[in-house]
Amino acid sequence: MKTQMIPVILAGGSGTRLWPLSKKSSPKQFLKLIGNHSLFQEALLRVKEIPSVKEILVVINESHYFICQDQIKEVEAENVKMILEPCSRNTAPAIALAAHSIHKRFGSHAKMVVLPADHLIGGGSEFSNVIQTAAERGKEDHLMTFGVVPSSPKTGYGYIQAATPLNNFCYKVEKFIEKPDEKLAESFLAAKNYYWNSGIFLFHAKTYLDELKKNSFPIYQTTLNAFHASEMKEDFLRIDEKTFAKCPSDSIDYAVMEKTDKAAVIPFNLPWNDLGCWASVADAGESDDKNNVIRGNVILKDCEGCLLTSESGQLVATIGVKDLIVVCTPEAILVADKAHAQEVKAIVKSLNS
Repeated sequence: MKTQMIPVILAGGSGTRLWPLSKKSSPKQFLKLIGNHSLFQEALLRVKEIPSVKEILVVINESHYFICQDQIKEVEAENVKMILEPCSRNTAPAIALAAHSIHKRFGSHAKMVVLPADHLIGGGSEFSNVIQTAAERGKEDHLMTFGVVPSSPKTGYGYIQAATPLNNFCYKVEKFIEKPDEKLAESFLAAKNYYWNSGIFLFHAKTYLDELKKNSFPIYQTTLNAFHASEMKEDFLRIDEKTFAKCPSDSIDYAVMEKTDKAAVIPFNLPWNDLGCWASVADAGESDDKNNVIRGNVILKDCEGCLLTSESGQLVATIGVKDLIVVCTPEAILVADKAHAQEVKAIVKSLNS
């Protein structure tokens, strides 16, 4: 029997490090930051090219149903179903909801490839080849994650240490490492067996649920209860709020991957950027001869390594500055040093409180 492959796109994030452009009503995955499509639309176009895919599952906050629906129609993606979360509980519960649905509808042989909606991945159709090959050659009984082969000692990414080969295609995971300092990141780069944690996964829905049940039972049981109490419509499943609100909030890494003995890593050698902050957007954008990335109504003189964007139509003018981020929207203006780009989240937290 041919295995069913269901892509699961996680599109429920808030993208607070890209404030003020990314906000609660329109988080970064639905913004057109690079090119003519949003990051969410790029993810849709990416997975629809996988040969064995007949349906796509999207997990989103229920408040984004209409923007999600509009963006699906805009790129003419077909057979897309949505799971509507009433509140955010991080990636482990979100993936569990998708796994419960896939296991019920397609059975224990169904595989799911899970990917964030807010990452930038190059290589065109090569992505679909990588996923299809992994589905055919990976370890069937393992939870496989894709580790990006690092090109530099990035300190803003988590890392995965690979251990012994499980076959000629993937490796047993030794451990997951949180964002390292520069010296440690340089040692990872030299060691050759450390990879950036991409947040992309491939496994049978049943395998994930079994490992979740074993390692994080409260999440397993609460998501199962919420799934059974939910309302199914033509193109979406609305998760029961009263039940799901009781679910612990945790990432798949903490809840499952760091606890299971079935974690495997597949080296992933395509251009990848998680666009986690404005400095990452600057790295990914098209720059001038002095490494400035410019969007909108901007004038600059003697500037170097800056990201300058005006989303409001208001003129942004800069003179003699270096490594500066300026983001101008109708609601707010952000001015920050690139080195402090990760700290934008703290500004949003302060505003919310």
